[in-house]
Amino acid sequence: MYNAKKGRGKQVPETIDIDGEPLVWAVLSEPQWSTDGYMGLRVSVRASENFRELIVEFPYTKTQHGRPRSWPDRPREFRILLETSIRQAMEAGWRANSRGRPFNFLTPELPDDPSRPESYA
Repeated sequence: MYNAKKGRGKQVPETIDIDGEPLVWAVLSEPQWSTDGYMGLRVSVRASENFRELIVEFPYTKTQHGRPRSWPDRPREFRILLETSIRQAMEAGWRANSRGRPFNFLTPELPDDPSRPESYA
């Protein structure tokens, strides 16, 4: 997966094209426990440095055995999940070329099998 662990160097931002507009994204943090509870995977998305940032947070989910559910290791599948989430954030009011404070968007629950993005709507 896109691993941005501390001490392993910076992650190179990647681009994703949404409706003909290139957006740059990078992983902000992996799923973890914080003083506020469990936090899911967080991804930063923006059009460029001078525009409003979108922070997409995927829910922290567990398997039926109580272990944290892993994210798809295949980049193509994760990109489909991310693209769907960005489109949902746009419907919720985020505009890539607007200015202002970061727009936090918590995605809805994931499907039972996160490796099958076609079931994620």
